[in-house]
Amino acid sequence: MAQKNPPGERIKLWSDFSAGVGYLVDDGRTPGMYQASGLLGLRGELRPAPFKNTVTIGTDEAHHYQYFFEEALNNQTPVHDADSTGKANASTTLTVSHTVANQPNRVLLVWIGYDNSPGWAGDGVTYNGTAMTLSKVAWHATSFCGMDLFSLVAPDVGTHDIVMTITPAMNVVMIAASFYKASQSVPIRSIFGPAGQTGDGTEITQTGIDSSSDEIMVMGSATLVNTTDTVDGAETLIGTNINDGNDIRGTAGFKAGSASGSLTHTLGSSGKFVKVGASVVGASGANRPGYLYGMRGAAAGNTPCYLDKLDLFNNSFATLEAGSHELTSLLKPGQPARYQGFWYLPTGASKDPRKLTVGEGAVVDDTLAAETSGNGGDHLGNLNGQMIQGLTGSGFIILKVDGTPTTDADWGSYFPVGDKEVRAAAVSGLAGLSWCMTDEGLFSFNNKARSRLVFEDFNLSTSLEHMAMVPWFDGVVMGTPQGIFYYVPGERPINIGFTGKNNSGVPPVGVTELLSGRFLGVDTYGSFIYTIYQPDPTTTTALIMYAEAISDPRDSTINWNVLGGVTLDHVSRFAGIHVADSGFPISAATETIPTLWFGEQGSPRYMRLSSTGGPIKTRTIEERANLSGDAFMSELRFTEPVDLTEIVVHTSRDM
Repeated sequence: MAQKNPPGERIKLWSDFSAGVGYLVDDGRTPGMYQASGLLGLRGELRPAPFKNTVTIGTDEAHHYQYFFEEALNNQTPVHDADSTGKANASTTLTVSHTVANQPNRVLLVWIGYDNSPGWAGDGVTYNGTAMTLSKVAWHATSFCGMDLFSLVAPDVGTHDIVMTITPAMNVVMIAASFYKASQSVPIRSIFGPAGQTGDGTEITQTGIDSSSDEIMVMGSATLVNTTDTVDGAETLIGTNINDGNDIRGTAGFKAGSASGSLTHTLGSSGKFVKVGASVVGASGANRPGYLYGMRGAAAGNTPCYLDKLDLFNNSFATLEAGSHELTSLLKPGQPARYQGFWYLPTGASKDPRKLTVGEGAVVDDTLAAETSGNGGDHLGNLNGQMIQGLTGSGFIILKVDGTPTTDADWGSYFPVGDKEVRAAAVSGLAGLSWCMTDEGLFSFNNKARSRLVFEDFNLSTSLEHMAMVPWFDGVVMGTPQGIFYYVPGERPINIGFTGKNNSGVPPVGVTELLSGRFLGVDTYGSFIYTIYQPDPTTTTALIMYAEAISDPRDSTINWNVLGGVTLDHVSRFAGIHVADSGFPISAATETIPTLWFGEQGSPRYMRLSSTGGPIKTRTIEERANLSGDAFMSELRFTEPVDLTEIVVHTSRDM
């Protein structure tokens, strides 16, 4: 006879999901599920996962993303854009057309030279109807010679009029110059040109200018003498002009900034003059996000790889910049390395690593060093501040301390790390050593070029040519076909993937089966770890998963959850994943917020994380989250027949 429970007595209540996924059979103790996608298990509730955002690139799916890296902007050096000049005789207005290019962080400077009583500053100067700021008034103590400097941040792009209005009528000259990559908060500083100047002679010099190598020094000069006014040989002329009545000449120029810099103009004949100038400040890299670069390559491995560039700025976050860097000789994606403030890219051939200098704007604004013959590598890495690279058929080489990667003599000799004919799957640095993973096992080597096989029982033979190996806590995490292994030097690796889960039984129809797949890309951020998991290595269906270690992973219970699904571009190729921590995905944010990046069907995808780097956010944070998700409870087995009178499911939108 069937067993009956007393009325109202529950057989099972699922009220805790904090153990995550991977538990097919309910054991009465573990608060987990078998599978969930887009719903994250917590104590007492399920919480929706972050929304998966798409950045459309439109490239063919054969070129898929395997490596990501990011670089915050350095202080920018202003770049000269365009010039214009004008003049007027006994006039109350002067209009000059000026064209401003569509470039980031623009500033417009205008000098007005005039012959009138000391201290006159005109009625005003506008550009496209916007009033410019009067930055400095300069005049001569004993003549009617004067010159004023006006500035405008973010002038409108295109060809527009600069209009000066004055009262009374007088003789004037105008010189204008636009720059970009300039500071938008303090565009000019170290402004010089005092009132009541006493300059007289042929040499107009300003010394001791407080400038720097990432700034540009500018100076305008004016004289009432009918003569020439030339700039110093190291200075670039912006413009020089004299009115038709030869009453007032104005000249302006610029040159690269330097500590205690100087500028010099020379008159053709002696006369009284005034000068006014400043140092144009570059757009600051401090507290600003930069760019995310994604390296993609074709599965066939016989065409060049490409490097795409995406903004991590506030209002333009996740915007794809125009163009791609073509990595001509690199036919299979390789691990890049950051060395002495710059990223270097492998060439995969007998050519030097290529230095990438990040510029603000499109790909064309970057500088990617040309390929030059030299020592090549499939992957780059770091060893105690030195660069390393490994090349199939040659082995590994180490750059000398403070060496230059493009100087062949600065590299040591190639040495084997295992079989030199076997391409390295991943490299990483840890505990003063370099670590290399191949299908032979895990190797290490030191800066004396001495290598050894640490573990050979990983059995890493696989169709994957790349794997992931990233630092975490005291060790490294290695994503392999067998699992995610956490390794601390001197100890045996431990599998922190789905090992230990109850995998007996058969999952329900239509549910993605776990426990029999392989791990692809892996990245860590703080106590969190993210990975791409391919449940069936013969299909392109994969899962974006995360876990958190409350303390040392060797002592923590690692609980996995599924953020959502992703379609791989290829069934048997490594797929990269990366947590970018220098981005401002919220337009009004003043602090960086981490985002999780990966590729899908030829385009990047990203999810916004919390400020701690995890996917769980408070209810007060208003942002996009999944509207729906799936959760499958662990199988509940009865040792004796039981009558089920009802199944009650409670859901809530307050998540």
